[in-house]
Amino acid sequence: MFLRSVTIVSFSDFWKQLIYLITSTDPCKTNPCKNGGTCKPDGKSKTKCECKLPYTGPICEQDLCSQNPCQNGGTCKIVGTSFKCDCKVPYSGQKCEKDPCTTKPCLNGGTCSVSINSFKCHCPTPYSGNTCEKDPCSGKPCLNGGTCSVFKNSFKCNCPTNYSGNTCEKDPCFGKPCLNGGTCSVDKNFYKCQCPTPYSGNTCEKDPCTDKPCLNGGTCRLEKKNFKCDCLSQYMGNKCEIEKTSTTQTSTSTTKQPPIVTTTKISTETTSFTPFISTSPVFNETTYTPMNFTEEINITTYEPSNFTYDFNITTYEPSNFTYDFNITTYEP
Repeated sequence: MFLRSVTIVSFSDFWKQLIYLITSTDPCKTNPCKNGGTCKPDGKSKTKCECKLPYTGPICEQDLCSQNPCQNGGTCKIVGTSFKCDCKVPYSGQKCEKDPCTTKPCLNGGTCSVSINSFKCHCPTPYSGNTCEKDPCSGKPCLNGGTCSVFKNSFKCNCPTNYSGNTCEKDPCFGKPCLNGGTCSVDKNFYKCQCPTPYSGNTCEKDPCTDKPCLNGGTCRLEKKNFKCDCLSQYMGNKCEIEKTSTTQTSTSTTKQPPIVTTTKISTETTSFTPFISTSPVFNETTYTPMNFTEEINITTYEPSNFTYDFNITTYEPSNFTYDFNITTYEP
């Protein structure tokens, strides 16, 4: 109880002072606290309200939704001794304070903005995707085991040995190294040529004429998967390795009747060559190195009537050689 001295001037003042004294002794007597709040004296005729949840304020006149704690258009409602915010899409959180960009979903330096019911990322070059998660290497552009890296707003492929191209798409066979119909295949990052006959070499570049098998100026050419030498006139052989030393002439005539045989004596004299003549239906006349002597021989010839005969004459002609001869024929 509070006691104070009062000076009474009149009867009416007495009643006023009495009422004042009565009421001033208990400031909470009028119970100023609302919504079930408890009033407590706080000295010097002041009171303090202890509010029940969810109420607040000097006299518990405010509930938790009074100051609209819900952000971004959320609606507040009292639930038990607390409040709850019903948030508008795309917001969330106890007070609807979180938007889709709160968690920073945009990667690689992308800028986030709220878009209708979600978020939108504005991606820097060369990134893309809903959250800028895709870089130029995301699509795995590098082939054949190439390694991708982001390079100057694009990508760069580090290719394994013998592979090349922007995406390592060029393998060792890309340049078609196999010649002459060879088939190219990749073997341990290198190319390998399967050569058709008669070609060989790393790129099937060698044919049978590559090693120049033709001798003495002969010309090599391919013929039926092998080589053939076209020789100069004075050489012969598969590789033009044989030098010709003679000239052969052949003459042939035909008949159906048997020959008449006659014998002729021939005297041959020379100082520069020696003949050798064989008596045969086919005869050869051959000259050799001179031996400086004279010889008389007999030759049997066939004087046919419509007679067939073949003969070969082979002459060896040394350079700078001069000869004179006389042939005398004796009729038997």
